[in-house]
Amino acid sequence: MAEIKDLNTTDASNTGTAANAGWPEGMKPSEVNNAARALSGMIARYYADHNGSISSGGSSSAYTLAASRTISAIAAGDSFIFKANHASTGATTIAIDGLDTKSIKKMNDQAIAANDIESGSICHIVYDGTNFQLISSVATGLTQLASQLDVNGQALGDGTRELLTFTENGSAVNHWNIENQASGGGPILRPAGDDSNIDAVIESKGTGLIQLKDLVRFNVGADVASATSLPLIKDGSMIDVTGTTTVTSFASTGIGSMIVVQFDGALVLTHHSTDLILPGAANITTAAGDIGIFYEYASGDYRCISYQVQASPPGAGGSVAFVSAQSASSSSSIDFTGFELGYDYIGSIHDVLPAADNMRLEAFFGTGGTPTYQTSAYITYRLGHVDTTVSALINDSTTAMKFINSGQGSGATEFGAVQFQIFNPMNSGVNTEMFAQSAFHGDGTDINHEISYFNRGADEAVTAIRFKYPTGNIAQGEFAIWKRKRS
Repeated sequence: MAEIKDLNTTDASNTGTAANAGWPEGMKPSEVNNAARALSGMIARYYADHNGSISSGGSSSAYTLAASRTISAIAAGDSFIFKANHASTGATTIAIDGLDTKSIKKMNDQAIAANDIESGSICHIVYDGTNFQLISSVATGLTQLASQLDVNGQALGDGTRELLTFTENGSAVNHWNIENQASGGGPILRPAGDDSNIDAVIESKGTGLIQLKDLVRFNVGADVASATSLPLIKDGSMIDVTGTTTVTSFASTGIGSMIVVQFDGALVLTHHSTDLILPGAANITTAAGDIGIFYEYASGDYRCISYQVQASPPGAGGSVAFVSAQSASSSSSIDFTGFELGYDYIGSIHDVLPAADNMRLEAFFGTGGTPTYQTSAYITYRLGHVDTTVSALINDSTTAMKFINSGQGSGATEFGAVQFQIFNPMNSGVNTEMFAQSAFHGDGTDINHEISYFNRGADEAVTAIRFKYPTGNIAQGEFAIWKRKRS
């Protein structure tokens, strides 16, 4: 029996028999009815195979279909529209009228997934010569997105408010790709497209910032062999540099890049005024375990913004750490408290001036958690001069540590300065010692300059030091103190 696909697209070529809906030249009038009826049957059978009225059979993604047309073999272009009698469970096949079983694919060559075809859904399939292609939309995509698309298809949301919008650049060749992962692996968001090298750009709006709410783990890249121009492989923000070749510059990774480098051995980082700016404009000889952080401030130009020496952690081995600073302004005293065991303390005083004339700046060691400032048992050795007169004094006061022999003036230009060092004051097993250099303008025209040694004759832990004048306040002065670990 002929079907519509057997007809010829050239009108004059449809000259078969009346039974095959042909219209031969000079056909008998009695044959016209049969030819018309045959053509009507072809149209009806084709329509029945394409109006979704035929339900499939089969189960478990192996569909069967009884066609209205007479199908002797499946040929490219054959199409059917049917109602699915069950949901797909995975890779899917169909057999038409008991002929060869053919696979059904979506998006040209992709296997059908579970629930891509829902029970009761209308499916349109067309044979491409190898497989049937599912022309109708997959049910899973519709279930996930249908109610979430806005009217123009450029946003996802809840039907009222936008959750995610899409802006298309007409000349775009690059895009985002979202890749899911198996259990134990996080999904991946990566750039994709025609370009070989694509930046991943996330940009805030206005003065807003990009916030990362959780702990951030940076990828550790492959080891890099030292070279004159160090190549920074872009597979991680942290790398190990091996070898001993002197490094004079880093290869560019893009302005604004920041990379953490651990050195596995001894090499020389050579300071350069633009290519590789190092702290103090000095070369660095690395050691195993040293770590530096480098910032690319211009193309191919880096600045070392931090360098940690493995053998000398912060606060150890002679490193000096700032403790605090105070400004005096009609202050009765300036106190520094909270000394720690195992540290020397280094201090400076400058621009200091008494409120009253003819005063000598004094210091007192404090003991205890809430310091008690001691006023006895001090021993002083002082060598200095007033103008050109050399003086040497021993223990002129046991009640305080006095920095000059004669009084300081209180005039606007009669200020003084002191540098001092206290040796491990929290060591309770020895007397606490302090060494100082001082220079003061006297209460007349004389200038005092002295080198002093102080000792409190008691084995005790000193927790604080106080500076004051014996009468009146400290009119002005800048006081600061640092600590240095002894080992």
